[in-house]
Amino acid sequence: MRADRPVVVWFRRDLRLHDHPALTDALSRGVPVAALVVIDPALFRGRFASPNRAWFFVRSVAALRESLEGLGSRLFIRAGGPVAVVPEFAREVGASDVLVSRDYTPYGRRRDRAVADALRADGVKLHARRGLLIHEPEDVVAADGDAYAVFGPYQRRWWGTAMRDVLDAPPSVPTVDGDVGEIPDLASLGIDGSTTAGDALPDPGEVAGRERLGAWLAAGPDHGPAAYHRTRSDLADDRATSRLSADLRFGTLSPVEIATHALAADGGGEGSRRFVTELAWRDFYAHALWHDRASPANRSTSGTALWGGNATTTASRRGGTAGPASPSSTRRCGSSARPVGCRTEPG
Repeated sequence: MRADRPVVVWFRRDLRLHDHPALTDALSRGVPVAALVVIDPALFRGRFASPNRAWFFVRSVAALRESLEGLGSRLFIRAGGPVAVVPEFAREVGASDVLVSRDYTPYGRRRDRAVADALRADGVKLHARRGLLIHEPEDVVAADGDAYAVFGPYQRRWWGTAMRDVLDAPPSVPTVDGDVGEIPDLASLGIDGSTTAGDALPDPGEVAGRERLGAWLAAGPDHGPAAYHRTRSDLADDRATSRLSADLRFGTLSPVEIATHALAADGGGEGSRRFVTELAWRDFYAHALWHDRASPANRSTSGTALWGGNATTTASRRGGTAGPASPSSTRRCGSSARPVGCRTEPG
């Protein structure tokens, strides 16, 4: 990094300020931070397009902008393919580095590799940091270094791996001048709107997510983490589960913070451990895809060029520098005795 040049924090599935290792790293450098969201049309089209998911994402981006503005900062919005847009934005603000939360999906890894190559041509480096999972794929492996294919032994190693500390939200985020850009409406993305009544959808954004988490943590003893082992299958009870799935999907809440608070709610009792085991399943899927050698995303560097260190070190566990689940691995997971349909996000 060259002195005084700003750095870019590119927000993707991490639309929050609390417990954000990439943002914390950027701020530790003592230079301005250009917070960026790229509206990638590819994510709103195709067979997995979802109006409700798009609605939650766009509204959460608006909430992130509001939170940053409350700190005297800015959120820059750019639209288009990230391989072109991110290097162009880095040139626009004169950035020396771009920091992201590590992505584990095949699409995300191909995208990040291509973005890193494009940035490198301008002398800018892309850095991937932890933040989307509780443990990284390299953290939870067998004694011989191989990945686990069965959840039972995996979760024993997962529970025995120290969880990193939760990082505070920053009190301020120094920024750069420039055209912040407009948040698109759904119609401009080719989406008519959400398909569910507004009151049936969770309020978007980090502030709303933290309110949901707080309410669920305080819902005991008949609900919340302490009762999760009893309530989790009660579909008639609208308070039986956490309702934090969307927050986990778009990172308006950190899984490390959720797990830390859930375990503290009942002293690591049966209820909270059952709930946090759902988060372990979420990690397991991502780790299985990351390690699957049949996946096209794993046929080259496996992301090590972006992931800058030994993920088992104490420093990296505390949010320092540090890749996703495959059809074959998912089938192995599905063939085990997985309750509640092998969900990847706790309800």
